[in-house]
Amino acid sequence: MHPLIQLFPDGTISEVPSHNQAEISIAINASQWFNVSLNQLSEREIQLIKTLQQQNNHYQMISHTNPWQEYITGHRQDPPQIYQYLQLIYIDCQVIDSTSFSKHEWIDTLLAVLPNCFGHFSLSKDLSVFIIDGSNSIPISKDLEHYLLPIEDDFAVHMTIFSGNYWSKDMFSAPLFTDELKMVQQYLTSSNRHKFIPFNKLLFWYLLNGYQCPSINTSLLTLLHQQEAISSIIEELWQQKGILTKTAQNLFLHRNTLQYRIDKFYELTGLSLKSMDDLALCYLILHRDTF
Repeated sequence: MHPLIQLFPDGTISEVPSHNQAEISIAINASQWFNVSLNQLSEREIQLIKTLQQQNNHYQMISHTNPWQEYITGHRQDPPQIYQYLQLIYIDCQVIDSTSFSKHEWIDTLLAVLPNCFGHFSLSKDLSVFIIDGSNSIPISKDLEHYLLPIEDDFAVHMTIFSGNYWSKDMFSAPLFTDELKMVQQYLTSSNRHKFIPFNKLLFWYLLNGYQCPSINTSLLTLLHQQEAISSIIEELWQQKGILTKTAQNLFLHRNTLQYRIDKFYELTGLSLKSMDDLALCYLILHRDTF
């Protein structure tokens, strides 16, 4: 039994911080949080936690002073800024030489290369989240990959970057953030072979390894069923190994109509059915219950 559970038997240990405002979440390590009700703590104990938090960034409680963090984690209903689509970028930064590292300067450098960044917040001393305006659906992977190595060299750090999905304002919710964060943390603890991991590859890896992400799965299934005939397009594209001409013929569609529906699906989800990786992911989601 974990020592914190022995001290506070009503507490829980989870892979993500609690969304309950009546609880305090303390980072145990990069992938675990200890959650305890405020009612179980004395004022003195709360002050002790706050003091430790100030002295050591490894022990962090959920901060409710950052409006974007409040919104992303479900503690605020309306976003601080109007948006159509939102994307979260998760960056794990392992500092090689802490004596010369300035987190403030590191964040400023990232903000300079991340387009349309609404804001950012830290989940632990290593893991930070950047909120991107995804309204233009412009992939940022090339920009990030281009600057990754120079930033690592300049700040003497090792970075791993994860791009979340493009979520519309109507669809985004705190459980989606929780699912994305679980995938990021699981990858960091179990694999961590690549420097940049886009959402489609991360989700594909996560599902194939038998992990569950119910909110993401439900949301993507909803998008799949909302789009006109997109499920049959995915099925036929998969059977035809991504060849558009054969797919259009077998579905009795004009090629331009097929192209339009594929482009529309990309605008809504950030997943391109012309990419075999994205096509395989969508096919896996459609048939998740049969595997």
